[in-house]
Amino acid sequence: MKPSPRLLTALALALTLPAIQAQETPKEPQRPAMTSKLPVVAADKLEARLEKVRFDSKSSTIGLEFVLTNRSEKEAIQLCERWNSWGSKQWSFTAKTAAGQELEFSNAIMNWWANSPTCFTIEPGKEFPCPCTLALSDTAGNVMRSHTESLYLAYHGPAPAPPYKPGSTTDREFPARPTWSFPLKLTGHFKAVFNRTINHDGSDGMTNWKGEIKTAELTVKEKEE
Repeated sequence: MKPSPRLLTALALALTLPAIQAQETPKEPQRPAMTSKLPVVAADKLEARLEKVRFDSKSSTIGLEFVLTNRSEKEAIQLCERWNSWGSKQWSFTAKTAAGQELEFSNAIMNWWANSPTCFTIEPGKEFPCPCTLALSDTAGNVMRSHTESLYLAYHGPAPAPPYKPGSTTDREFPARPTWSFPLKLTGHFKAVFNRTINHDGSDGMTNWKGEIKTAELTVKEKEE
């Protein structure tokens, strides 16, 4: 008796199925991970200091330079630029006024008309000065808005610790409005993490320094002596 066509078809499938299963499923090619052209630099190779600190009574602002120094003898340091959201919060300031008020200054940029993680490079043994202007929130109108990238505002001081002063609407004493009182103690802070970046030549990369450092505390007087 001859085998039926259905039986022959089933036998053919049984013989070819293992061969099909043995074939490896094609894998989607993996994109190479974005890596920096620069090696990672140790946190202690970057230093910070404040220079040219001066109070301007006309604009009621403090102008200064925040200087970053690359102490590495061989490796460059690559960090995000200040104009974009990845780098804008790397710089900050704290101050304690003569009246005992503690002020915290952060970058004034809140919105971006364009935004991409571009970076700058500090060569070995070189410095990178960043001009900065510190202003109180109610005097920010006196500062040129075209220099927003360099503007740092103190919107308010830190909230007081409980128990709060009774009698207010919410039984809470809100932070006092920030005001200048001299001499004040000023400290600069710099904090960065590893970020994917777009290099100026259009290639992909990454920043290569991660850490948190601060400057030495400086005394700022209302008038230069």
